[in-house]
Amino acid sequence: MMKAGIVIVVMATCACALAQTPLSCGGSDCAAFDVLQRAEGYQLRRYGPSKWVSARGVVSRGNWMAVKRSLFLKLYDYIKGANNQNIEIPMTAPVLTKLEPETPMSPHGALTMFFMVPFALQEDTPTPLGLDLTIVNWPAQEVYVSYFPGFARRKQALYHLSQLKRAIGNATLYDNSYFLKAEFDPPSRRTGRHNEVWLMKN
Repeated sequence: MMKAGIVIVVMATCACALAQTPLSCGGSDCAAFDVLQRAEGYQLRRYGPSKWVSARGVVSRGNWMAVKRSLFLKLYDYIKGANNQNIEIPMTAPVLTKLEPETPMSPHGALTMFFMVPFALQEDTPTPLGLDLTIVNWPAQEVYVSYFPGFARRKQALYHLSQLKRAIGNATLYDNSYFLKAEFDPPSRRTGRHNEVWLMKN
């Protein structure tokens, strides 16, 4: 899985220290960060420790979108009450998708999708009920980030990933074994969308 558990974002106790969030977060709890460096084509950010709920799926030929939809629906059921507290959990931002390359065990790659646990539930997080979900604790992490508009389809994300790598230049500075796609807007929003690609700093 992610190096030392990658993870990202802030717990409620850290929110005051990590003040910045993308403008598209609206009124949702949203992963906050410090900007450590601004450069042509990317930012280097520091995210604090946080807790997320995740679902993982292996991709087969031609079913990338079907796997993504299945993972989203599992996580959506969890926040709608399929948890041991039987409570509805507010949606947070971004929805993160970890994209892993092909391996002998998953020849077409794998996806892991993450919802951040709201700040108020980071300490007492509801347990998923029978949904093949995992609660993940992420430590503080530095992340290379590039923004792009529109819909974050696979082709667009891979293009902007290549642009981010080109902007960073030195491939030894980041973990090249996977990347994360961050989506901040619901599918119903047609314009003014905010997406990001993330590479974890080595």
